[in-house]
Amino acid sequence: MRRAVILPFATDSGGTYFYDDVTGTVFPAWPSLCELIRAHADMSLEEASASLEASYTTLDIQRSKQFVSHWIETYEAFYRTSDASHPFQDSDSDPLSARLERALAASGYHHLVLGLTEDCNLACRYCAYSSEYPLTRTASKQRMTFATGARAIDYFCTQAREQVLRNPWREIVVSFYGGEPLLNFDLLRQLVEYAEKRAPAPVRFSVTTNGLLLTASVSEFLVAHGVAVMVSLDGPATEHDRNRVLPNGSGTFARVVANVRDFRRRHPTTRSLSFEAVMDYRTDLARLEAFYEELSSTVGGLGRVTLVSPYNTTYYDRFTASEREAFYSGMRELEMRYVAACKEGRPVTALQAAVFGEMSHTIARRRRHGDTKGGGLVYTGACVPGRKLYVRPDGRFDICERVSGTCPIGDVERGIDWAAVSKVVRDYLREVCHTCWQCPVSKCCPMCYATTEGANGFRQSPAECERIRTEIGRAFSRVFSVREFQPRAYDPPAGRRESVLEPS
Repeated sequence: MRRAVILPFATDSGGTYFYDDVTGTVFPAWPSLCELIRAHADMSLEEASASLEASYTTLDIQRSKQFVSHWIETYEAFYRTSDASHPFQDSDSDPLSARLERALAASGYHHLVLGLTEDCNLACRYCAYSSEYPLTRTASKQRMTFATGARAIDYFCTQAREQVLRNPWREIVVSFYGGEPLLNFDLLRQLVEYAEKRAPAPVRFSVTTNGLLLTASVSEFLVAHGVAVMVSLDGPATEHDRNRVLPNGSGTFARVVANVRDFRRRHPTTRSLSFEAVMDYRTDLARLEAFYEELSSTVGGLGRVTLVSPYNTTYYDRFTASEREAFYSGMRELEMRYVAACKEGRPVTALQAAVFGEMSHTIARRRRHGDTKGGGLVYTGACVPGRKLYVRPDGRFDICERVSGTCPIGDVERGIDWAAVSKVVRDYLREVCHTCWQCPVSKCCPMCYATTEGANGFRQSPAECERIRTEIGRAFSRVFSVREFQPRAYDPPAGRRESVLEPS
């Protein structure tokens, strides 16, 4: 069985294009071209061309036929077959675990996340570790020890050493996570100093914090050691204090803002301070946008905006259909203003950039012909486990900090358990990726282990797949609506070629 894996889309000025998921290339489209590509999935090119004769001119069909023939012969474009559904099965001569280990040795061990504590001084109403998310752990008083953190750093740095020798520009990223990681600040300080001495390459440190413990002495250390600080701040007081509250239910906005303004006063030139905002269906987008315009100009930039996770949660039960529609109506209006500003070469707001900019750049710099992730993970956004490694306070390893924690993949004493890793990947490929071969956006899909976990293992949701295809189609339309007016928009950094193929 063969399928055409193309995604037609249009820009807001009426331009028509299609994206080919085999080569990762976007082509200008004309009416007969996409029809011919789809017809050719089930019949010969001659038969497919003949089937269009009643609708198109001979010249139009001939032009489409030559185009399709060239791209198939040169790059095997446009089609996948059903035997690509499970391209990386175990074999006696080369088991999956060995392939994954080789892939990670070649390009992994990039990001180490240390869970310093499972405790928190807040009781946020959307917390992933609350009763709203029944599959994840709940908060506890457990804290990492120095011995555990040091072993994790030693293991990670040892595994990354070979890659550092091959790539003199390689950096290692170490992040501190919780709970609230600054509750265990003494350990954070010790581990930063330890990693600086032990790492085989420069280390970039980061910490995500609720900001309540961002005192003068803490800030001095973080700035002195180049630790990037991301503070969770959901907007003005009316927005932030709706969800980010103390255990007694009182808001935290005033204390957080006082701390970050003091941070900026003490360190006026540092670029290490940024913010993360979490939205839900009651978020007032206009207030959020205005708030971050003022804050970005005086204190620090908006680094990330996320929606409260919709996976395995009861959180969204509290919202009405009209609230959901009002929120997405506001998002569409925000998107239109973002596209208009980009087309005209005007600055976009901090909120527009955070909501739409990252996805737009991801689409523009998508995987292309010949780009692979290694280890057999051809489809979706799932990584080779270990590229990013989360270490729980007790020393066990998880794929990342967002998974439920029911499938550890090793620990600081034994290192990565490749049998456990291969089982996770095999289950994921079998349960989630069995139909990805016929998907027209598999190279752009953000789906991963964390978003497909269920109570009984991984599961694919056809409705979620359709939602992702729709969102990616909107993103392609957005990017090329801008590029029709600003051709260099979203270009990669100087020195990196965007594509080895002719069209964009």
